[in-house]
Amino acid sequence: MDILAYFGISELFDVVVSGYEVKRHKPAPNIVPEAAKRLRMEPRQCIVVGDGSVDVQAGKRAGSFTTAVPSNTYNRKQLRSAKTTIIVEELDAIQKIL
Repeated sequence: MDILAYFGISELFDVVVSGYEVKRHKPAPNIVPEAAKRLRMEPRQCIVVGDGSVDVQAGKRAGSFTTAVPSNTYNRKQLRSAKTTIIVEELDAIQKIL
């Protein structure tokens, strides 16, 4: 929550689930069904956004749409090889997709 608050985007999230709240961490999909459950949705109705291949793997394993944002850690080529649904260069581009 501190990171979301730092970037001024915490109000954009209805739920936040950390890796500490599930038994298995990414790339296991556990975090996605937990977030979906809290939203009263199915994982297939969710969009998983991340900046790494483990985020993409977790989302895909849960059956969700995946969106990757290149970062200092993972570049476009690495994210493409993880087979993400879509790559966006900036987080605000997601609003245009939806």
